[in-house]
Amino acid sequence: MKKMLLGLLLGTVLVIGSWSVSIRADEVKERESEVQEIEDTIKKEEERQKKAEENAAWVRVLRNRLQKELDAAQLELDAILDELNDLNRQAEDTEELVDYYLQQRVESEDRLANQKAAMALRIQYTYETGSASFWEILFGARSLGEILNSAEYIRSMSSYDKDMMTEYEATLAECSENLSLMMEEQDRLVALLEQSAEKEAEYTAKTDEMLAKINQYNASAAEYTEQALVYADEVARQQEKLEEAKEAARIAAEEAARREQEEKERQARAEAAAKAAAEAEQARIQSEREALLAATPEEKKAAQEAALIASDRRAVGSIIIDGDLYNPSGYTNLQLLAAIIDCEAGGQTYEGKVAVGNVIMNRILDPRFQTTIYDVVYGPGQFSPVKNGFLARKLKQGATEACYEAARDVLDGVCVIPREYLYFCTPELFAKKPPKNYKSAITVCWHVFYYY
Repeated sequence: MKKMLLGLLLGTVLVIGSWSVSIRADEVKERESEVQEIEDTIKKEEERQKKAEENAAWVRVLRNRLQKELDAAQLELDAILDELNDLNRQAEDTEELVDYYLQQRVESEDRLANQKAAMALRIQYTYETGSASFWEILFGARSLGEILNSAEYIRSMSSYDKDMMTEYEATLAECSENLSLMMEEQDRLVALLEQSAEKEAEYTAKTDEMLAKINQYNASAAEYTEQALVYADEVARQQEKLEEAKEAARIAAEEAARREQEEKERQARAEAAAKAAAEAEQARIQSEREALLAATPEEKKAAQEAALIASDRRAVGSIIIDGDLYNPSGYTNLQLLAAIIDCEAGGQTYEGKVAVGNVIMNRILDPRFQTTIYDVVYGPGQFSPVKNGFLARKLKQGATEACYEAARDVLDGVCVIPREYLYFCTPELFAKKPPKNYKSAITVCWHVFYYY
């Protein structure tokens, strides 16, 4: 067979060259895989770097926002401190005024008490001396003017005491009123100081909290920035590694391409040599067939007996037929054999398919039949699918792969029935109308095979 001969001639070249090409291809794949792995690592590290930079930028944004809030809170705290200082000054001034008015009231009370005491003494003296004093003044006076002067003196002293009492009482009342007002103002300022102190504590805690948060943001931003630098260094390192891997992959690919081209050239030379040898072998087989067709019946019988002897030596029970050769049907011997097997035993087991193919090969070996697959299949009254058109449709449609497998094995010499068996039919037909004078019959799958 042409294909078998070509495969045998090419086998040695393929075995010798395939291992080298395979090794080079594996090396190229390994280098390309390494490049891809490094590129994936770079992509991952770049994504990490980008994420770290974005995190650092976002933390800085948060820090700047909080810094603005802190600045505003600091301004409010400064205003509160200014207000607190002003209230402290006012409280100090008020306290001084309270002390002043308290001192004034004490002094006024002392003066009023002293005046009252002096007045009481004069009154007591006047009442105790009584009329005696008056008569002493009256009779002791040397003149009327002196009497009048003495009386005026007594009246003036009494009026003076009353005026002083009134003045001291008014001063005391004014000091008490001012002292009360200052004490109220002092209480108001103390309440404001307490409120301002609370606000100061609140804003101080708030600013301290913001400042601590800003420090955290600064630390986080620094950490993310450091991470980004680490990732950037790793990206740079991987980039260098990638360049080295790409260069190694390029060298490996070039070497593999060179080896592949050399292998293709070797295969082309081997295929050319195998093709020439196969064509020469085919020419020899065709020459023998043509000589066989032109031979006399006696010469044909002798040739087929010689082929039978050759087949026995090969232990396959068939003659050599090239399945790739085209026959007058327009199809190759393999296609024609697979199609007739499909028509007769397409639904049967592998043994059933091979048995039908064996019948065709057995007829070629028998001098009573034709010497080619085409002549046996298309011989008068031999196969019904030829007459009813089923074979033509099957050839056009194509046989199943199972039938092709059976046909290839038949051409390679696989036999499931002896070569004496030349005919077959269904078990029903064989039982209803047994062939006359048949010598032996066997059943393979759904067919009965027999011979005369």
